[in-house]
Amino acid sequence: DSRIPLTNNQAERTLRHLVLKRKISFGSLTKRKADNLSVLLSVLMSLKQRHQAGFFGEYLRV
Repeated sequence: DSRIPLTNNQAERTLRHLVLKRKISFGSLTKRKADNLSVLLSVLMSLKQRHQAGFFGEYLRV
């Protein structure tokens, strides 16, 4: 199916600015917090791509 990308490059680029923000703010100091943040950001970025981010759209804007 040509609609499915061969790599996950776009997904990685989408999350890059959030990862950098976490890194410079000393981010999640525990594994559990880091895992929770990863799941939350993944869901929020999916909503943003579908233009359904609503309230969270402001946070995701850089």
